[in-house]
Amino acid sequence: MKLLFENWRTYLTERITDQVFSDTVDFLVDMYTDPKNFDWASEEEEEEYEGPPMTAEDFEELMKDWGGLGLKKLPQAGPDDPPPPPRTFEFYLVEPRQEELWDKFVEQVPQGPELLEINRDSFDHFMFLKIVYGIVDDEGVPKTSAGYFAQDELVLNLKSSRFKISEKKYRKLTEDKIFKLIRSKATVVRMVIEHEFTHMLNYLRAGKVVARNKGIGRQHYKKSPEKQEAIKYVNSTEEIQARLIPIFKRVRDIVGMKQKDIQKSPENEVANLIKYETENFAGNQSISNIIKLLFKIYDLEHPVFLDHTSQSNKKRITKRFYEFAEELVKE
Repeated sequence: MKLLFENWRTYLTERITDQVFSDTVDFLVDMYTDPKNFDWASEEEEEEYEGPPMTAEDFEELMKDWGGLGLKKLPQAGPDDPPPPPRTFEFYLVEPRQEELWDKFVEQVPQGPELLEINRDSFDHFMFLKIVYGIVDDEGVPKTSAGYFAQDELVLNLKSSRFKISEKKYRKLTEDKIFKLIRSKATVVRMVIEHEFTHMLNYLRAGKVVARNKGIGRQHYKKSPEKQEAIKYVNSTEEIQARLIPIFKRVRDIVGMKQKDIQKSPENEVANLIKYETENFAGNQSISNIIKLLFKIYDLEHPVFLDHTSQSNKKRITKRFYEFAEELVKE
């Protein structure tokens, strides 16, 4: 009888653990497919966590007494040139949502933390989602899997036949459409997470978790302290502002220069494209091309910085570029 009770207790424990496992997977599927988890609820919330954005008055103060524009278009890609690789989408749960989701997880799956050995810090390793189109193994061989978990990030491969999406359609996707698509494929996302969740737990139980470091993305925790400091420097609000000021000045100077006075450089050639856009701008046009060209200058002056810039800071830079572009086309 004692052995029977022991077997029965073991059976019940296993059934409870299986249910907790399943409930946690469902929770993660909902978490990863909800775009609200990866964005600020309001400008006030963003300012609370990220600090105030640069105001129009700040821009006016920075840009007063600046003048200028000038130059030729850069060569465009030819019809026979191969298209660039499909972009990778990267999403990070903003800090207030991380706290809310942990509380929600404890409430919805109360036995989860104990049975799965998940705590607040280790939960942060489920906070990074990457969307790709095509993956290869260490030998460079293409893989057809729908996704995988790599240390501290969940990767979904939309090139997999399970998602049924062409490269042409993928290239047209925006961040908003990405979430709509993966939510419509929630069963595939669940299959990936269900398969990879054991690997996630094993990774966490192996002692790989690094304590949270406020001010740096969770995906960077495994990096050395030196690299973490470099990434924090890249995302410093003060440093970002200091990088933008010379870009605005360069563009305004190029606008006012005569062709013969402009020194040749990649940055000046891109600035001249902005001149071309502003001189040929019609009131009903989009200023998106100017935004892209400003990002090109930023990337030329600070290579690889954008690769390590947080989503919130990319949005902040985009907003500042948008305001600057509006000033240019109004002049």
